[in-house]
Amino acid sequence: MTQEIERDQPVVVLGSGLSAIDAVMTLLDDGHRGNIHLVSKEGMLPRVEIPAPETGYDRQHLTLENVHRLIRERGSAFSVVDLFRLFRLEAETAAGRAIDWQAEDRYDGDAEAALLRDIAAAESGDEPFQRILTATRHDSTAIWNLLRPADQKRFGQWLAPHFAAARFVTPMVNARRLADAMTRGLLSVRGRIDETVASETGTGFTVRFENGDTIDAPVVVNATGQATALNEMKETLVKDLLAKDWLQPHPVGGAIAHRATCRIISATRDAPRLYALGQLLNGELRDTNAVWFNVECAGRAVDDILRQQ
Repeated sequence: MTQEIERDQPVVVLGSGLSAIDAVMTLLDDGHRGNIHLVSKEGMLPRVEIPAPETGYDRQHLTLENVHRLIRERGSAFSVVDLFRLFRLEAETAAGRAIDWQAEDRYDGDAEAALLRDIAAAESGDEPFQRILTATRHDSTAIWNLLRPADQKRFGQWLAPHFAAARFVTPMVNARRLADAMTRGLLSVRGRIDETVASETGTGFTVRFENGDTIDAPVVVNATGQATALNEMKETLVKDLLAKDWLQPHPVGGAIAHRATCRIISATRDAPRLYALGQLLNGELRDTNAVWFNVECAGRAVDDILRQQ
């Protein structure tokens, strides 16, 4: 990026999450002076990291025990609506007040105003979402697996962007640099992107939005992150394994596998014993961005490999 992008060029960065912010930091570190446009479907920046989010919170409502209790008492499946109700109750208990949930919906909202509020909230410690979601990290996969595939898909459609913004947060130092770039008119964030295509002149790209607006730029940086569906993953190995039916797509994303061992469940009898970690198991395990969790999963796979010897 620093070698190929001229400092006065306008740049479009596809995405508005942590990878996109890394791209912005790289440009700013290189003294970039042209306009930087962060564009995505949601138009939401990650929230700002609070000090020690992993400490100091004991959940009362959003617990695995309460999820099981709901299933036992009602005799019906746990739904994404149930999940959000427990989270709302937990958040308002942690905050000690009612929360304006409509105001918390940041989809295609004012990203700069939200960032300034997040910086102030992180500085004051008045930010319950991170503490709740960090405290839930050891139960998140078990709760995820109690949702039916249809509700897992609804989670992806309704809640996943908000979950990611509150769970995978940006450090305060980067948040302040983003706010400064916005104040100087150097950086903008916008949602509801429709498509990005090569411009008709062949000298750059045109970004189109759902309302018909466009942005023209000579450079586009793809910072949208990894694909979740197997058929969208570009790795040659994944394509080859799919072609042989040695990987089966999970209905929500990634491949079907035994959750306890991370061993792939293949569609053919002649498939070798395969194991997967990380993004390849995003449908089975959900929280595959966490390093500690992937280390734990690697331990499960190693245990199973050793048992097979």
